Amino acid sequence: METNFKGTKGEWTYHIGETIGVSTKEPVLIIADVELDKDIPKEEQIENAKLIAAAPDLLKALKSCVMSMRVHPDNEPNSEFEGFVDQGIEAINKALGKNSNQLKSK
Repeated sequence: METNFKGTKGEWTYHIGETIGVSTKEPVLIIADVELDKDIPKEEQIENAKLIAAAPDLLKALKSCVMSMRVHPDNEPNSEFEGFVDQGIEAINKALGKNSNQLKSK
């Protein structure tokens, strides 16, 4: 089961200037650079950039949570855990561009 992120490695951060963007810290590699959109409030665009910059960390944390929940003794068919595991797997698949059937719970 391949669940490794193949995107740009390194710590991501956001920046605000004439554009709002996301880049790595060291070395600086531009991941996304977006012109300000007059139809979307600047504050909202900044919050979007923060979420994008946090994406690799969120993916890593979610993968850890799903792995832990999969082996939890309360993770049985039709349990609350099973639903959370399935939701996590769907989000991981979405982030990695995979078919929802490629990673399955138990």
